[in-house]
Amino acid sequence: HHYLKSGDHSEAASQSRMALAFDSNNEKAKDSLNQALKGMNVDPASSTARLKQGHTLFSQGKTLEAAIEYRAALHNPLQMDSHAEALVGLGNIAAHHKDLTNAKANYEAALHQNPNSSTALRQYGIFQFKQNELINANRNLSKALIVNPADAAAKEKLIELWQQQIAVRPDDAVTHLGMARAYQLAGDLKSAQAEYKTVVKIDPNHPNLPQARESFKIALIEQEARKHLESAHTLENHNALH
Repeated sequence: HHYLKSGDHSEAASQSRMALAFDSNNEKAKDSLNQALKGMNVDPASSTARLKQGHTLFSQGKTLEAAIEYRAALHNPLQMDSHAEALVGLGNIAAHHKDLTNAKANYEAALHQNPNSSTALRQYGIFQFKQNELINANRNLSKALIVNPADAAAKEKLIELWQQQIAVRPDDAVTHLGMARAYQLAGDLKSAQAEYKTVVKIDPNHPNLPQARESFKIALIEQEARKHLESAHTLENHNALH
C-alpha cells in the first residue's frame, strides 16, 4: 500500500507478487497487484498481458515473480491461447531451478493443451536433450521445426544433438542420416547434401537412402519455389512503387 500511495506501481507489483509467492491466497496482495498493474497500464484480467509480464520478469531472473504472472495467465478460461505458453513458462522456471519433475509435468501439460505449440516442443526438446533423453529430444525438436521452420533455437539444438552423435559414431550411416535430416529441417540443404554423400560412402545400399533422397528432392523443390515466390513479391513491390 505504501508503494501504491507513492505511485511506485512497479515496486508495489513486485512486493505484492512476493507476498503471493509465500501465500497464494493472500487477497490483499492480489488486490494490490491488480491495482499496481493497472497503474502500469497492464490489464490484470488479460492472459496475454500477464504472460508478457511473466516473460519480462523471467528474463530479469525474477523467477518467483514470473511464476505468479504465468499462473495468473492460466486463470482466464476465455483466453486459452495463452495457456500453453504460460505452462511452458512455468516449465522453464522449474528447469531453471533443477526441479525436473515439475519441469517435465509443465511441458507435457503445455503440449496436452496445444500439441502443435512450437515453443512447448522446442523447450521440452531442449530439456530432454539436457537430460540425455536423445530420442525424445530429437523427436520434439524436429517437430518444433516442422511447425515453425524459423525457430533458430530449435535448429541450433537439433544440429548440436546430431553433431554430438557423429563425434561418438563418425562411421555410422544412421547417425549421418540423422544429421542430414536435421540440416534439412533447419533449411541448410547444402550441409544436408554433404551428409547424404557421406552416407553413400559408408553404406551405398542403406535401406533408408531411397526415401531420404526423395525427401531431399522435395526439400530442394520447395526451397526453389520459395525463392521464386520471394522474387515475385520483391518484383511486385518494386513495380508498385513506380
